[in-house]
Amino acid sequence: MLVKTVGLYYFNVVIIFLLLLISFKPLYNGKVVKLSFDKHSNLLFYLVNSFLIVLYLVFQFTEADYWGYMSIFYDFETFPEPLQDWIRSKFDNFYFWRLAVWGGAFLVFLLIFKRFDLNPRAFFPLFVLCFLPRFISREQLGIAIMFLGSTYILKPNRLKILSYVIGVVLIFVSYFFHNSMIVSVGMLIPAFFKVDVKRALLVLILFVPLIYLVNYLLSGTALLGVFEGSSTGADDRIAIYSELEAEAWNFIGLIRQLIYWSPIILMLVDIIKRSSSKDSGFVLPNFIGYYLNYWFYMFVLSFMFYWQSSSQFLFIRFHDKSLFPMVLVLSYWFSVQKPNKTMKISLWLFLISLSINYLYILYKA
Repeated sequence: MLVKTVGLYYFNVVIIFLLLLISFKPLYNGKVVKLSFDKHSNLLFYLVNSFLIVLYLVFQFTEADYWGYMSIFYDFETFPEPLQDWIRSKFDNFYFWRLAVWGGAFLVFLLIFKRFDLNPRAFFPLFVLCFLPRFISREQLGIAIMFLGSTYILKPNRLKILSYVIGVVLIFVSYFFHNSMIVSVGMLIPAFFKVDVKRALLVLILFVPLIYLVNYLLSGTALLGVFEGSSTGADDRIAIYSELEAEAWNFIGLIRQLIYWSPIILMLVDIIKRSSSKDSGFVLPNFIGYYLNYWFYMFVLSFMFYWQSSSQFLFIRFHDKSLFPMVLVLSYWFSVQKPNKTMKISLWLFLISLSINYLYILYKA
């Protein structure tokens, strides 16, 4: 049972609906490219969207992990990361703890967005569609700090050396926020290798043998110990992921997956294709191109675990690591040109996927 009461379920649905009502239509129609907004309008837009998103994150009733974290918090179980335990020790109230961790992660993501000076009218609806429903793990605080650190390296301030130092320190600190951050931080290195059509095809050719290599080298049980820790409800998480895996392979589950993955793949292919072609007139700034690389490599890595019966939970875990880079890249894309047919279809598929997901949760409740 994923939702304790139907009333709590509707709380999250109403927030998502309000967020999309505010900003989806201009994004879909391509008006975010030409529309100019005064500072007062932008400030109000920021405040309303940010408030609703933080409210959703603090009271994320529709996710099983939410209730799992509540049990861990009030049962005083320990996290495998001392830094996470230290943060939790500062709070007596579960909701204030979530505000600090999940709300804090979102505010750090906002800082990244502001550093790159992206269009808020594109960023917020894409964040809600593509990322917010998967903004589940406490790891997101570490991921946010890591990406903030990367911005000081990719787009340094005037004092470049100081900027680089800040970036390295933030990335180093982020490593201690979650055991699985080793994968997130490690992916920062291959992300410097530009993804174009030829390199993407090469990676896909190597994909099948790499799947067999992953299956040979890795054990799902051992990996769970690495990424979750034995003292943080790992057995419960195994049960949750096993249930999700079983659901994924029935007919309805396959349809849900097809609808969810199709827009991500369509958008990724379209952007790689356009950014690789000199005739398209679409040029990504280097710092945005870096996050396209990160998105692609992490997305491919996640699918190496999709067919692994013993460790499919890592597929979900690694996929979620690719979502914020995706939002950054798409925010830039929608800010500089009107959505083409592929992007419009993808937006609709995201909406349909989101609707099906919440209807399914209601059915399970």
